[in-house]
Amino acid sequence: MWNEDIDVKLQVKGLRIGGGMPKYNIDLPTLSIDYASSSIKGVLRKAARKVVNSIGGLGLDGVESEVFGNQNKEGKIQVSVRENIVEVNSTKFLVTEDKSGSHILKCLVCGEEIKYSEAKQHLKVCKRRIRSGIKIDSKFGSVKSGHLFSYDYIPVKTLKFSIKPILPLSDKEALLIYYSLNFLRYESLGGFGSRGFGLIEDVCVSDKFREYVVKRRDVS
Repeated sequence: MWNEDIDVKLQVKGLRIGGGMPKYNIDLPTLSIDYASSSIKGVLRKAARKVVNSIGGLGLDGVESEVFGNQNKEGKIQVSVRENIVEVNSTKFLVTEDKSGSHILKCLVCGEEIKYSEAKQHLKVCKRRIRSGIKIDSKFGSVKSGHLFSYDYIPVKTLKFSIKPILPLSDKEALLIYYSLNFLRYESLGGFGSRGFGLIEDVCVSDKFREYVVKRRDVS
């Protein structure tokens, strides 16, 4: 049985999470990285279904609903973003490290990396990363009149999160999660995946969990 957090690090190409009402003169603003948990759980469940359907001989039929739940019962896991985020005058920064190991701030609005002492000064020149898109008329295959829109995104290259078991995971449930995490490569997290946002290029799982799964798989 496994009853510890499973730490995961994704390598991604930018990120767009949901969206709210238009603001900052942007038609489709993104939510903060704090709100990525539900998107992560959704794409992980999608990967779990692929695992069950494509890898035979593992005895994983029915395990997906035990892990993720269904309309009649709760699942066994929760997903929590594991990034260290601080807020300065309503603007959020990701606490990270430079090559020397010193802590720096990465602005989640424009993506620039700055020192702690430069945060307030940075806000005076910070500009949102805004892109434009168009809506195509499916009937005529041309741009719809007046359908130019703007959107922004979160300029991150990595995303850390933890899978937290609410109840202990059986060996088969842990195995399903492990394979599902590996199936995340080249899936898209969040919205606008067709524009390249949220593409998961690599997945790094904690050594302890990987070693546990490999050992239990070999025993069984």
